[in-house]
Formats: sequence, structure tokens, C-alpha cells
Amino acid sequence: MSDVAVSGDVLERAADAALALAADRPGGEITLRDIARAAELSFAELYARAPGKAALLDRLSRRFDQEAL
Repeated sequence: MSDVAVSGDVLERAADAALALAADRPGGEITLRDIARAAELSFAELYARAPGKAALLDRLSRRFDQEAL
């Protein structure tokens, strides 16, 4: 599997986890560590691909845009 595919899988898992966490509490209370834990990723693995929640929000935004088209 290519690094791009692995990176995409990690970001997709993390984005899914972030969305699930946001259903239960405000986004400002959710940390990147919370997201990594929920996605069953190490913090380092997630941080290497998404150094902040903004990167995951961007991923979700792109996913929603693709689904809308």
C-alpha cells in the first residue's frame, strides 16, 4: 500500500472519529489526542498526518463536498 493511501486511511479514520466525538460534545473540548484514541491510532501517527484539528476539518469538508457532487 502506498504512503498516500495509508495517510488517507489514517485521516479518514480520524475524521470519522472526530465526527463521532463532536456528536457528544463541543469541538473545543475535543483534543487531537481524544481523536487519535477514538480512531485507535497513536497520537504520533495522527499528528504526522494532521498536526491539528483544522486538517481533519479540511478532510471532512472535502468529503462532504465530494458527496454533495
